[in-house]
Amino acid sequence: MAGFLRKEGSRTAAQVAEELLLTVYGRSKELATFSQAACDRGRLLHADAVGVVNFLSLYHYYDKPRVFAEKARDLVHRVHDVLGRGRVLKKGEEPPRLGEATDENPLLGGLRTGKVMGENRPAGDGQQWYATVMWAFSLNRLAVALDDPYYNTLAAQLLIVSGIKFLQKTIPAGDEAVPVSSIYTLATRMSIDLSQALPGQHRASDTLIGALVVGIVLNGMGPNADAQIRKSLEGIEKRLTRMWEGTSPEEIEKLRSDPMQVGDLLMAAAWGERRSWSKDVTDMSLDALKCLTMSLPGMPLAQRFPPGELWMLSGLRNIEPSALPTEVNEAAQELLKFHGPRISMWGTMGSAYYIPASFGGCYQPRWIPSCKGYAYQQRNDPSMYQGNVDRVGDV
Repeated sequence: MAGFLRKEGSRTAAQVAEELLLTVYGRSKELATFSQAACDRGRLLHADAVGVVNFLSLYHYYDKPRVFAEKARDLVHRVHDVLGRGRVLKKGEEPPRLGEATDENPLLGGLRTGKVMGENRPAGDGQQWYATVMWAFSLNRLAVALDDPYYNTLAAQLLIVSGIKFLQKTIPAGDEAVPVSSIYTLATRMSIDLSQALPGQHRASDTLIGALVVGIVLNGMGPNADAQIRKSLEGIEKRLTRMWEGTSPEEIEKLRSDPMQVGDLLMAAAWGERRSWSKDVTDMSLDALKCLTMSLPGMPLAQRFPPGELWMLSGLRNIEPSALPTEVNEAAQELLKFHGPRISMWGTMGSAYYIPASFGGCYQPRWIPSCKGYAYQQRNDPSMYQGNVDRVGDV
């Protein structure tokens, strides 16, 4: 399952991935938009975050053909231009950028998810922590793959702006007896203007995957990065790590039964192998994986979330087959085979998540180095953070 390439009939997994990507994003230079029935203005942050990494996987696998690099870069800028703006209120008018964002610094107001329903609906538009974090990861991968630190700087910008708002203090700090995990809460979803938290499904893995991605972006900035920017990111990473360490047994038990969150654990275990929590996360994810791969096939499809199962299989590609029982490897292969003919039922999300599940690619650390130690330089302007980083200490 963790093999570098898996055959699929007479075509390689890379060819299948390429066909799926071109079907979703179009074969011409102009990026195709998603169905307006599924998202606002043709973009969806969750799916596009995976799409960027998928393009980079093909870029890397096929020895850097220009077309895939251009598609990844174009998709990033298109998302920033659509989801970095408000919703269309009047036909024919382009909404303003969010918050303090500008064309040069497009992420100072964050990014909305692009859901078709308004933010006042339970599963509607707004800004979501998990989607934001995964977009920051995609920007970091683009920076490293194309050797352009500008995109890692954008990732840092997004994480700082979002971290200030999503990490909310619930009780006054100062009492050393009160753990950090009790002082702060992490909002799952916020309004488009980041002014208030909105109802959303709490996920225990959000703090873990957030801490991991902040750390990856930090590593990408290098030792010569602006001190205030580094301090801000370090503060966010520290709070998220402590919140994860304070996760209750009840939340852990719920996490273990959710394939999407188990996929997060598997990714975190692979990318954070030197972190203090690495061994515990690895053991937890493998234990949950064994249970889920054996139990999911017996569940009615209506009670399952295939993109989450595919994300779990994507994380599994970071584990050597020898580390798992034969029956688990076989069950995982059968699970992937089961979803293959059904991905169209899940539209863009199904295609996006099927690619790393079957192909691996740049969600595997060995494909592209975790960082290149970029200094805070090139196409960057420290003023883009002004008014934001100074407040991080008060998160």
